[in-house]
Amino acid sequence: MKSQTLASLLIIFAIGAAGAVGYVAWTRSPSYALHEAGAAFRQHDLATFQRYVDTERVTGRFVDDMFSSFTDEAKKDSNPFSGLAVGMFMMMRPQVAKLAQESFERAVESGTLDAETKEDQKANPAKVAEPYWTPAVENRSGYRGISYVKKQGKIAVAGLEIFDSDLRKSFIAELKLRDLGDHWQVAEIANVKDLQRQFQKATQDRLDQLNTPIRAQLASIIRFDSVSGSTSTGEYGFERKCVLSASIKNISSRAIREFRFAVKFVDSGGEEIGVMRCVGSGWPAGSLFSLSWTRDINQFDAADMKLFNGITGARAVPEVTGVSFEDGTAIEQRTSVRALSSG
Repeated sequence: MKSQTLASLLIIFAIGAAGAVGYVAWTRSPSYALHEAGAAFRQHDLATFQRYVDTERVTGRFVDDMFSSFTDEAKKDSNPFSGLAVGMFMMMRPQVAKLAQESFERAVESGTLDAETKEDQKANPAKVAEPYWTPAVENRSGYRGISYVKKQGKIAVAGLEIFDSDLRKSFIAELKLRDLGDHWQVAEIANVKDLQRQFQKATQDRLDQLNTPIRAQLASIIRFDSVSGSTSTGEYGFERKCVLSASIKNISSRAIREFRFAVKFVDSGGEEIGVMRCVGSGWPAGSLFSLSWTRDINQFDAADMKLFNGITGARAVPEVTGVSFEDGTAIEQRTSVRALSSG
């Protein structure tokens, strides 16, 4: 009897010890850190949240990645003033990072990313995350939870699923955590640039989807009989212009007050060399008209010079982007998917 009692006590002790070891292991895991950070966020407990999320580092790296994307685009631009713009942004970096951190921490405490002043509101880079700040409920934008946690040594990566209702698509923000010994802490969002590319592509895909029926409507209103491009140069060679000539007909039964269109010019190899955007106005139903539009060329801008040097003889691909009728109605291609949320 005593031996059975001793055996039972040993089993209970072993189970309890295993449970204690398991609990300690759990509290020192990346998943536990994410669990506690989430609980602190919901309870607006900033002190606990900061234990598991390095708010200064996370926002600082986020701002750095955003600035890096801007400078990468600026470096592609041959405009001599682009370097100055990059320099000004880099000088502003500390203030922007501090503003982002303060907004982030205030959001944990209050549940909102709204800044104290309208000026800070506009300049706040953390506002990018605002649609995904709350749980995704009933297909609204927000976060849907942790999809995976991958641990390798003292570094771990967790995939946070975020859903965008306007794009109707989910994305994964990868949170990088580091082992601080007695607990793990989120140190950065590891794939900011990749997320930007994914959002840009998804936005363009969604816009194309939304605009397909609108383009069909516009094509039944305006017909381009001929479109061509040429150039003109001033007397001393300094003033340069691209000239677009077009013969266009209003094939609808309504008078047009104004219409907007874009013409993409493509070379013999199929490469786009540039785009001209134009506005026309005042045409009765069924009228045919021929007009020219000009665009001044900046000789220090590589994109402008590419169009200037290649527009003559290039294939012109026109597309109407919007029409306003004399009766006050209008048909416009969408330029933003976000308009769906407010409409």
